[in-house]
Amino acid sequence: MVTIMQLTDNLKSYISSQLESMSKSSPVIGFMKPLITRALDKNFSKITKALELIADKDGNVDVEGILTEMMENLMTTNPFSFKTSFIGDIEICITLRVAESIV
Repeated sequence: MVTIMQLTDNLKSYISSQLESMSKSSPVIGFMKPLITRALDKNFSKITKALELIADKDGNVDVEGILTEMMENLMTTNPFSFKTSFIGDIEICITLRVAESIV
């Protein structure tokens, strides 16, 4: 279990380090970094609100449990397709390779 504050702090730190790395390798990102940083700072509360939706009553998020459930669902999902008006039919099929075997 991780508190929302811990999760958002870790996420901010990760995003900052990635943005810093990208700005060093890309002049465009470096030029746009002040705008990107301000946009992220202004809108980070939306991420906090989304995390509040999945947190328990004490404000903790069970990250490990959520990821475990998501992986279980992913492993048992059958291929599916859906229709879009602008692209056409899209078929989704997921193949996971784990320890040299197809799961």
